[in-house]
Amino acid sequence: MGTWLITGCSSGLGKGIAQAALKRGECVAVTARNLEKIHELTEQYPDQALGLLLDLNDKRSMELAVKDTVRKFGGIDVLVNNAGHGYRAAVEESEPEKIPELFHTNFFAPVQLITMVLPLMRSKKKGMIVNVTSIGAVRGALGNGYYSAAKGAMELLTEALAKETEHLGICTMLVEPGAFRTNFYGEGLKETQNRIVDYDILADKYRKENMAGRHDQPGDPVKGGEIIVETILSKKGPFRLLLGSDAAGTAEKILKDRLEEVREWMEISKKSDFEMKKNISEKELFETIPVPRAVATLAIPTIISQVVTMIYNLADTFFVGQLGNPYMVAAVSLVSPWFNLLTALGNLFGLGGGSLISRMMGKQNHKDIRNVSAFSVWGGTAATLFFSLLTFLFRGPLLNFLGASPDTYSYAESYLNWVVVAGGIPTMLSLSLGHLLRSEGHARPASMGMMFGGILNVVLDPILIFGFNLNVAGAAIATACSNLASVVFFIIMYAGLKGRTSVSLHPKDFTFRFSRQVFSVGLASALATTLGNASNMVIVKLSVGYGDIPVAAYGIVKRIDQFPLNVSMGLCQGFMPLVGYNYASGNYKRMRKVSYFSWKTALIMSACFIAVFATFAPQILHLFIPEAKTSALGAVFLRIACLAVPLTSVNFLISYTLQAMGKGVQSAILTFSRQGLLNIPLLIVMNLTIGLYGMIWTQLAVEVIMLPISFGMYRHTLKGLKTR
Repeated sequence: MGTWLITGCSSGLGKGIAQAALKRGECVAVTARNLEKIHELTEQYPDQALGLLLDLNDKRSMELAVKDTVRKFGGIDVLVNNAGHGYRAAVEESEPEKIPELFHTNFFAPVQLITMVLPLMRSKKKGMIVNVTSIGAVRGALGNGYYSAAKGAMELLTEALAKETEHLGICTMLVEPGAFRTNFYGEGLKETQNRIVDYDILADKYRKENMAGRHDQPGDPVKGGEIIVETILSKKGPFRLLLGSDAAGTAEKILKDRLEEVREWMEISKKSDFEMKKNISEKELFETIPVPRAVATLAIPTIISQVVTMIYNLADTFFVGQLGNPYMVAAVSLVSPWFNLLTALGNLFGLGGGSLISRMMGKQNHKDIRNVSAFSVWGGTAATLFFSLLTFLFRGPLLNFLGASPDTYSYAESYLNWVVVAGGIPTMLSLSLGHLLRSEGHARPASMGMMFGGILNVVLDPILIFGFNLNVAGAAIATACSNLASVVFFIIMYAGLKGRTSVSLHPKDFTFRFSRQVFSVGLASALATTLGNASNMVIVKLSVGYGDIPVAAYGIVKRIDQFPLNVSMGLCQGFMPLVGYNYASGNYKRMRKVSYFSWKTALIMSACFIAVFATFAPQILHLFIPEAKTSALGAVFLRIACLAVPLTSVNFLISYTLQAMGKGVQSAILTFSRQGLLNIPLLIVMNLTIGLYGMIWTQLAVEVIMLPISFGMYRHTLKGLKTR
């Protein structure tokens, strides 16, 4: 049982609140300016109701009402400021003496009453203050400006009060009634006597004589009182309680119109700020900022991380090459295609999940992102564990299949055990977590995680290879440890993003519900990586027939040639969230702009790489391995291989565009056609007809054939969007 002090109980909503509270067994100080008008309540509830004289224009009567309530019931748990009156006048029609009176009754006096009650509530660390305002506080109504201003002042003060007293256990609530069938339009409504003829055309809508006789207001004060009391006692009510269908409808329209106006003028509003570096919001990044800037924002950090990743991939080959032993270099080259299958798993779960997350964001579906991300992380972990166990159990036949010779077998086995068996899960997780971060537009932290692992690998390589004399095993241990460090970095990063990310790493959110959608896109990327590695395995296997020197030369060239492709891959991973988001939101025009801009950028960068590789091929190869024969053969290989880079980049970008749109089947068709139907058979044919150099020319031939096919698939997909 609690104690209530309610003002304005003689009729209307105040009487309805008092009746509802008394009916529920509460003790109520029922107040009014005329005690006769509340006699009915005090007589019906003699033990619970205390009738008190309270005039908001008489501070002494307010003080006595508070003291008498405390004396009778021992305290005040709920204060309801309900009393007040209206005033109808156009702004110019106001009477100077009436405005202070209006504000005193509707604002200053209720505030005084609040300050009288607050010490009592603070001492008990509990209580509730309810201020009854009006729907007129939400918008200034015709002929009602001063009343709306007074009630609006009470609303803003109540907002501040709520923030000031929440930690003290004191709750606050605003009640915003619409039109109720009460005496408000009779004795509760005052009107200006200073009428101006120019406003008569509007007068019918607000003059008192046109309102007093009406009884068609939708609000029932008895029901309104019941709702207010139920809401207060539930202790789960809103801060603003709208009462009446008219109030709810008006508030919805006013707030909607206001929000639309804010959005319409947002850019103009922002122009008044000082010029300063600011963070771009997720919505701005995906929807409004210019395409080149949006792509750069997401792609530059990703490209940098890919370059750093490439450097650390080259680091193993570079530092092992400094040992001057081509068999060790050949061992790293033999295992690399199998190690790269971990990238396929990372793309299957991470890229597939990331693409789906970007499309969910475009549809404003943030709820299911938790399940998609948990599936990507834990599903990928389970699949990688299985892959690593199979690798360990069948490592002997596997190494023979990869082309290990008696001179390279022991080095290859050591490298395989560390990077795939021991380091498989960290490698897959570092890739997947990076994809998930990028999918929400967090390109910078995603890139920082990859760069952190890459830099650590470059630091650890010489220490373990030369300092601890671990040779090939040292390079492998450095790679495994670096990927593990990246995973730890990403977990810390996610913890810091709490509240700004919908991604979940918790196993409780794991579900197979979105597995088909994840795999429909991830499978295309995984297939590309798998078939690409299959092609590398074929070329290495075929190169073995020419001796270990060509294997070592090809391994180095493949790592160097991967550098521009990794830059293109960074561009792909950067623009995918933009394509996916705008595809899902239906903004196809922006989606196409993102794709075309990215393709042009890839072609320009690829041309620069061709110029560098063609000019400095001997110097680049000598940097990696001083041994003359391997270096000379590798320089020739590099000049041939780099010619395919521009076409490969564009084919990649088209395939990734389709993946970002969720068109996994179309992307998989392109990938299988490029690597499965063309590349591997052509490698075998070119080896049989031309020999060693024919295999190096194969990639260029494949890309030339695939380019029109890729464009055709993309154009066909776009036509489908236009039709839809």
